[in-house]
Amino acid sequence: MRQGHVDLAPTGALASEVRDAVSTRADVIAAPRGRGMPPTTACMNVAAVAVGEGGAPRYGWMALLWPERFVELVFHAVWEQAGRYLDVTAAPHSGCGATTTLICEPRFIAPADIRLIAVAPSFMPLSPAAIDQQYFAVSMRFAGVQERLFALVEEGRAALIGDGHDGRVGVRAHDDDARTSIARLAAEQASIQEAKARLLRAMRRGRTDRVVPAPADACWCGSGAAFAACCGA
Repeated sequence: MRQGHVDLAPTGALASEVRDAVSTRADVIAAPRGRGMPPTTACMNVAAVAVGEGGAPRYGWMALLWPERFVELVFHAVWEQAGRYLDVTAAPHSGCGATTTLICEPRFIAPADIRLIAVAPSFMPLSPAAIDQQYFAVSMRFAGVQERLFALVEEGRAALIGDGHDGRVGVRAHDDDARTSIARLAAEQASIQEAKARLLRAMRRGRTDRVVPAPADACWCGSGAAFAACCGA
């Protein structure tokens, strides 16, 4: 692997292709990164700046490129004021530069409480290599689990806010079913994350063929069972 994530250039054919995959009506924004904001979510940082200094959030997909491999789209927000844009979060990866490329999401309507925003990333494959396709498939599986996990947590937060709480707790303490479901999904997510880490290490070593888990390893489908007893059976 030549390098990790870098910012996708806001102009050019690839940016246009990504934009069209989101929506042909989407704008492509180049927002300089600035300010040392707290390590919270981009949406919370933008909301805090807008309250203090005016302007408004602009939501969309931060476009990160793995050269020759895939584009990763991470839900993000930048601060818009007087027609200018600023990303008030730190660069997500060491390879990122000083500017965030944001593919705006015209279909998104912000909820009343910005803390409820949680959207799993999306991916666009660029490489035909077997290990890249495998990493892409595992990443999409991870994103699917993340979506279900986010939905449960947000449901609990919304209920708490409705009861007058501040929403920082994920679920009601007495909601045993929700707590059990979140614990199960978190364990599934951890298993898939380990698979992603192993694939990433192999990709960085220059491997191009598929990677097969050891029989006793946790299955990469996230079931929690050993690979030999699950997808490797």
